[in-house]
Amino acid sequence: MSPSGRRPAATTGGQVQRPTLTLEEVGRLELAAAPRERLILRTLYETGCTVSELVALRGSDIADREDIVVLGGAGGGGGRKVAIQHRLVLELRALRSSSAKATTKTAAAKTAGKKGCLFPSREQGRMTVRRVEQILAAAGRKGLGRNVTPHQLRASRIIHDFLNRVPLAEIERKVGLKSVQPHLYAHFRREEEGSR
Repeated sequence: MSPSGRRPAATTGGQVQRPTLTLEEVGRLELAAAPRERLILRTLYETGCTVSELVALRGSDIADREDIVVLGGAGGGGGRKVAIQHRLVLELRALRSSSAKATTKTAAAKTAGKKGCLFPSREQGRMTVRRVEQILAAAGRKGLGRNVTPHQLRASRIIHDFLNRVPLAEIERKVGLKSVQPHLYAHFRREEEGSR
């Protein structure tokens, strides 16, 4: 631990890596967010997807009869299928339905629904990566007293799955990485340095 009581930041490939979040911190992060932002955070964390994959999600990427979301498929079903909790899939289906019923003439309403983006913005067809980063940072400041990045949330999911003995191949398939070794190395290096 550092003098501030926080885990020290490690460097990997010359980049400073922020510490992963504990399960308790992920919960506090979600509680600090408004309902729509909470759904965004939950989707990011549970799927382990990138922000680019999140903002590209379409209503058609949410399976109708299974607890599955298709990531990276651009609505055509060609991406990777990720199993998600039933509660989250119900919330995403409800969001899809409410977006389809939107009657206003905003750009968001025009592109919403089963074929449109799942997380539209008010001004543009879909939410921007920058906006998602702002949502995470604000929730982090409110719930944890510090900024949280999308990469930090994704790395936390990888570590939590690993600690829960999810096979590495399954974690890699889920998050769409060839190897999660750099995430594991950075995390356990920080833990080792923090225990000295």
